[in-house]
Amino acid sequence: MKKNAAAFLGAIAISGLLLTGCAGGAQSKEDACKLIQSEVTESASQLQSGLSSLSSDPEAAVSQLDDFSGTFKAAADKVTNDEVKTAANDSVKALNDFIDVAKTAVDDPQNVDQTGLTDSLTKLQDEFTTLGNTCSL
Repeated sequence: MKKNAAAFLGAIAISGLLLTGCAGGAQSKEDACKLIQSEVTESASQLQSGLSSLSSDPEAAVSQLDDFSGTFKAAADKVTNDEVKTAANDSVKALNDFIDVAKTAVDDPQNVDQTGLTDSLTKLQDEFTTLGNTCSL
């Protein structure tokens, strides 16, 4: 009887450890959103500053946007929640696409593709809105 009880208690303990390991590995949507928010809050001013100075100092603006992109990508890479990770990665891609179009405009201001610039900015805004809605920000 004591052997059966010990085996039973051992099985419960092992099951508990296995279940704890599974639960501990999953990142909740709320935790993923908090991670992104905490990681990028300080550098979000770089994004705003970069976008606002795009016409007055385009080279500095692109540099600020690049800095923000690196910070934002690093935060997105830490997310393991599938829903938030998809929205974050889509936002990173839209940001990098916008930066590429902006760099092209800075390199050749006489031949700026206004439609491409506007479209990439719209896509960037849409993806950040989607991420905000996903995180209920």
